[in-house]
Amino acid sequence: MKKLLLAILLTLFTASILPTTSSAATDTNYVNAVGAGKKLLQKTNAFNQTIGNGDLYYIDEQYDAFSAEIKKVERAIGKVSGSKNRKYLNDTYVKVAKVARERVIYEVSQYRLIAVITDSYYNSEFTKMKNDYAKLDRLKKRAVAIKQAGGYKALPTSVNQELTAYINWFSDKLTQTTAGDGEAVKLTYNPATGDILLNGATLSQSRNETFATLGQPTYKELDEFLGETSLAYVYPYPYSEYDEDLYVSYDGNDKVYFISHTYIAGGYGFPAEFLDAFDGDVYYNPYPTDDALDEIIFVSPTGQILNAQFYEDYTYGEGNFYALYRLMNIDGNFDPSLYEPIDPSALY
Repeated sequence: MKKLLLAILLTLFTASILPTTSSAATDTNYVNAVGAGKKLLQKTNAFNQTIGNGDLYYIDEQYDAFSAEIKKVERAIGKVSGSKNRKYLNDTYVKVAKVARERVIYEVSQYRLIAVITDSYYNSEFTKMKNDYAKLDRLKKRAVAIKQAGGYKALPTSVNQELTAYINWFSDKLTQTTAGDGEAVKLTYNPATGDILLNGATLSQSRNETFATLGQPTYKELDEFLGETSLAYVYPYPYSEYDEDLYVSYDGNDKVYFISHTYIAGGYGFPAEFLDAFDGDVYYNPYPTDDALDEIIFVSPTGQILNAQFYEDYTYGEGNFYALYRLMNIDGNFDPSLYEPIDPSALY
């Protein structure tokens, strides 16, 4: 009798500490959860490998899909009967995945906020840029505190080096209040004069007037450009391989006759204030040159032309574009009949 009682107690004790896998193994929900959990483990290993490579771009690229996979497995486990079974499955499959995600959650948040700050900078939204930069600084401090408290495995040094490089780059821009200081593009139009302006500079200015408008360039290069002397303003970008930001070319009388400006854009949008003020003609080129995806041409009543070509920029993120603006006087080669007139309202 004592042996029988002991056997019963042992069986009850074992059942209290182990998942009821014998019965659960035949349960469809349990089997589905195990299958989903095993796939999650594979994805966790792959995500950890991506983290180990230390490239924030790819970590960020995989982050949302990996988070969605975790939620999928959690939902599958939630359908399993028995709290012990659910705990066992969560401990086996979900916990390790969440640790991998939590290792980089703050770095991904910083990386994405940097993209927002970049857009603010190139759209000349300097107040928003400064506010978001303050958030970025708080995220950075919070990341350090959480990592220390949670005892997470350190990330590759390249991750923090990349974030630090971006943060340092922005710290140099925080004193800016106008679009003429640095890389930010400001496209405006003066209907009273018919002038199209890039960062306040327009055609027919003198060299000294251009300096007064744009400030002294951080880098000057005298070169033969379209047969004339040009002055290159060159600024580095944190995301793009395209270094040349602004070219200003002068004629023999030291007057500006060509301005070219390259910048990173989040899409095809033109500034609303420019489109609202512009009173000239607008054309779309269905057959752009130089491998451009699209080309928009603005022609002012005084004969100034702004040629805007858009190229896909994978360094900034798939589906984004960079624009090349060319501002020049119309010459005899421009033929409106080769282009399709469009309504500026289509460009908002």
